Amino acid sequence: MKVDFSEVKKVFLTDHDINHGSNKYAMKCLIDANEQCNGRWIRRELNSIEVQRIVLPNHRSHNRKISNLPLVPETGLTVEDTLKRLNLLADYATKNPCCWNIIQRSRTSKSPVFLITQPLERNRDHSKLANFTGHRLYHLDGLHRLVAWGLNGRYVDRKYEPITAFIVGR
Repeated sequence: MKVDFSEVKKVFLTDHDINHGSNKYAMKCLIDANEQCNGRWIRRELNSIEVQRIVLPNHRSHNRKISNLPLVPETGLTVEDTLKRLNLLADYATKNPCCWNIIQRSRTSKSPVFLITQPLERNRDHSKLANFTGHRLYHLDGLHRLVAWGLNGRYVDRKYEPITAFIVGR
């Protein structure tokens, strides 16, 4: 269903305190994506395969004084590959407690995710994304939720609950 950017902002602000954490940055990403794609937003539910194929941009430690171990490298990863990487990083939770706590708090969230159909131009986190042939959805907001839901087993067919996404694209 087509939606106006005013609705996208309203939904985002319902679930995000603009003065907390990286929410100002996320709002800027939504505004930049809206401009890049001429305001062409839709709201729809994603199936499990679509969710696992979402491309996540670079995600570094929230506190680089503690750790410089990225959850997602500069070249990006799909949600599926991020979950595989996290399983290999046994000490991620202790090295990145802030990020890990956000992931843990997000496990039961029902908030929508915000996506774009191509990398966001003029954005440091999207600028080095590798070529993800065949991938049509790129993250703008919702990384911790996407990871948390995967860790919770939400993407397994018998447990799958549709995920609502606001998607902007040309």
